[in-house]
Amino acid sequence: MEGIGRWFAGTLALAGGILAFGAAGASGWEYVTGPPKVVEVAWNLPYGIELGPKQRRFEIYVDSGFCSGEPHPVFDHFEVAEKPKSSRRPRGAAVITAYIRFPAPTEVRGEVREGEPSPACAGLGYGITGHVRLKRPAARVALFDGHATPPRRVHLRP
Repeated sequence: MEGIGRWFAGTLALAGGILAFGAAGASGWEYVTGPPKVVEVAWNLPYGIELGPKQRRFEIYVDSGFCSGEPHPVFDHFEVAEKPKSSRRPRGAAVITAYIRFPAPTEVRGEVREGEPSPACAGLGYGITGHVRLKRPAARVALFDGHATPPRRVHLRP
């Protein structure tokens, strides 16, 4: 009797393992919490911002695209390259590249197969703002987003 009980328990464990593997294998992807990461992002000026004649510090806006329920991303750092006035640039220019840090992003691991519901998470319209400081007044220079290649001109939005 002891041998039959052991065989029966072993058979159940094997069947449970096959069923569990089959259930895990049915979906080709899963959500996992990824490691913190820093990402270069495109930025814009917020709607209605006005740059004063001597204002060197101003606000920028980034669509962060984090998932609801995740820790909020924050600005990690900015790279600012100010170009002097020249015959091609009578106003001078500032190329600003923004980087944001995702503390614990939700990532999709695996492959989404044909007919499976696809994971939808990023780009929900959440945004964050940060402040940039230039050496010269911001109203006197042309502002460019360094995320794009070539850098994209950023205009005031009414």
